[in-house]
Amino acid sequence: MTRALRGATLEDTVGSYAARGVRDLRPDSYAFVMATGIMALAASQARMTSVSWTLFQITRAAYAVLWFLTLARLGFYARRMAADLISPTRSAGVLTVVAATCVLGSQYILLARDRGTAFFLWTLGTVLWLMLVYTFFAAAMVREPKPPMASGLDGSWLMVVVATQSVSLLGTLVASGWGPRQPLGLFVTLALYLLGCTLYVPIIVMIIYRLLFLRVTPADLSPPYWISMGALAISTLAGAVLADAAPGEARLDEMLPVLKALTLSLWAMGTWWIPLLVILGVWKHVRWGVPLTYNPDYWAMIFPLGMYTASTFELARVTGMTFLGDIAHVFIYVALAAWVWAFVGLVRGLAAPAIALARGGYQRDAS
Repeated sequence: MTRALRGATLEDTVGSYAARGVRDLRPDSYAFVMATGIMALAASQARMTSVSWTLFQITRAAYAVLWFLTLARLGFYARRMAADLISPTRSAGVLTVVAATCVLGSQYILLARDRGTAFFLWTLGTVLWLMLVYTFFAAAMVREPKPPMASGLDGSWLMVVVATQSVSLLGTLVASGWGPRQPLGLFVTLALYLLGCTLYVPIIVMIIYRLLFLRVTPADLSPPYWISMGALAISTLAGAVLADAAPGEARLDEMLPVLKALTLSLWAMGTWWIPLLVILGVWKHVRWGVPLTYNPDYWAMIFPLGMYTASTFELARVTGMTFLGDIAHVFIYVALAAWVWAFVGLVRGLAAPAIALARGGYQRDAS
């Protein structure tokens, strides 16, 4: 890297790094916004006000930067973006933009009390959901040749559920201010909530089949498998928020017992996943000695940790089962520790090119 730097000006080198960053932008980059945003909401529920507000500001800044990079990539590398949309291994990651948009919108309405921005983000998230979810399924269905299940299916497929439930969650929050149109809004979000729950079933069945009956290597157990729990956690949160809105809406009120029972079942299934995912992580990193080093994939693990915390807080509040809040108050520290670890890794990774550039310039001057 140093040799390459010696033959280039500072402007040329910075430009090449920027161009490479735009060209190679991961389609799942918005997972950082998802993870940071839900951590902000969970911290707010735990009454960590300063932590919550700081994370909210980081989420806003990261979302703006990622959209800038995305639009630049669309302008200069449109073919690469199109390839990501139909790639069997990368297309599910594109859906992180939907969840990130709606999680940010939830922050605006719950932390900033800004319904106008929240409604705009919900509208944007809904449009993106319609475009990307149908593209994902259509591309998977007509793709030729189709990849084998072992290489074409992993936990990232459950981003379909996460994206759907994120639209439902934010929609329920913004619909509370719609007045006479509130029943229609809540009907739409209820339908999306039930759709998300339904989509989880066939996808998780395929994932479990893949894990139980096909060979699994340490490399196969990537952090996105934590979305198996995260999809249930966001479904729990979406259901709990709907249950909270039900007493004010006659049609939802009739369904309240079923809605609460279904939501509690989703939380129980999500809780069941956690020990198993930890065991698989120990098998990977201890049994096989895979080093625990930073990888952008880890944001797909931190989001479920934060979402589980937030959903448990909300479920405790809505159901009156206050002991669930004790679980969330412990889990918030686990999630925050994981976020800080990954954030340090992210910063170090982003700073590495600048450090290499500075070292190269120093060596060039010294020579």
